[in-house]
Amino acid sequence: MKSENKMTVFFVITFLHYAAANFAHPITPTLIVELQLPSYTFGTAFATMALTGFLFSPFWAKMREFFSARSLLLTGSLGYGLGQLFFGLAKTEVSVIFARAFSGFFVGAIGVSILIYITEMSGEEKAGVNLAKYAIVQALGGAVGFLLGGTIGVYSIQLTFWMQAASLVLCGVLFFLLLENNTVAGRPSIPLRSLAKEMNPIRSFLDCRGFMTKSFVLLFIVIALANIGITVFDQAFNYYLKAQLDLTSVYNGFFKAAIGLITLLVNSTVCLWIIRRGNIQRALSIILLCCAVSVSALFGIFSVPLFLAVCFVYYSFHSLIVPLLQDNAAHEANYQNRNLVMGLYNAVRSLGMIGGALSAGFFYQTHAMLPFALAVLCFALAAGFMVWHQVSR
Repeated sequence: MKSENKMTVFFVITFLHYAAANFAHPITPTLIVELQLPSYTFGTAFATMALTGFLFSPFWAKMREFFSARSLLLTGSLGYGLGQLFFGLAKTEVSVIFARAFSGFFVGAIGVSILIYITEMSGEEKAGVNLAKYAIVQALGGAVGFLLGGTIGVYSIQLTFWMQAASLVLCGVLFFLLLENNTVAGRPSIPLRSLAKEMNPIRSFLDCRGFMTKSFVLLFIVIALANIGITVFDQAFNYYLKAQLDLTSVYNGFFKAAIGLITLLVNSTVCLWIIRRGNIQRALSIILLCCAVSVSALFGIFSVPLFLAVCFVYYSFHSLIVPLLQDNAAHEANYQNRNLVMGLYNAVRSLGMIGGALSAGFFYQTHAMLPFALAVLCFALAAGFMVWHQVSR
């Protein structure tokens, strides 16, 4: 099979995976309200999932030295599907948090393995373009998943979780059967005892010291701040639609579907143009600043249509951040440290998601607009650090 065809198959399965992964997102606020859990639960539950993803992303990157990417994707998908079944059956705050932590451990395997597979199979000359395509596929799959999950959730929340679990397992099987087996010949197997040692998060993070430079430190600060901003906005926005505007999960689903179309348009034009021009750091600093400005424009708006219109503007800038940060990290890495760099990228991204989710939940308790204020601050700081990163290179 030609290289282009291999990547097409990969992107089709990845699209299906992200559609399945987003089935539960539009119904999570409804689930929390129906279970009469505290409003901060939507933040702590997501943060718990991000925490285990953060702790074990370097571990999964290390596992790539012993297992093929398709094997790790199968493992991650099976575990993620089981975790979502636990989530659907949860009735208490503790059981919700356990289910999200369980899912987060395996989500780390999926996120890291996808990034590594793209960089390994693309080569340096096509990595940026394929990472941009990955962002498009991720957004479109998420939009379709939001729409389907929100629609099904109106009739049955439990059915949504069962369909999600089955779809995730199916995607894992497709990853394993249809992706190229990129295991390196002669690679040693890892004993079970050594595997347990490698699962130590501290050991995994210490392995990253070998490539850490000032440039990497500044880049990872930007990644953390940007993802705090992204997550705090997304989490607060999803809950805001339900709690403040009293919109059903169907509206949330349709809105996310529209955002998916915007992402497709922006990433297939503006993002690829930026990558081909090569000045990604400068573009990122401008885009992050535009995110800060667009979110700040929400304050004082009391019209629902105008509020949603400004959010569309924000999401058009937001959709560019992830593929450009991924491309930046991939180009900073070399062949020797690529797996660890992409693993740490996913870990720092998860760290930002933890901070964003916790802040969204607890700040929302104080005032519904406080999380949006934090998003403005994080995007502005990320823009400043990106300028510093560009100057220091």
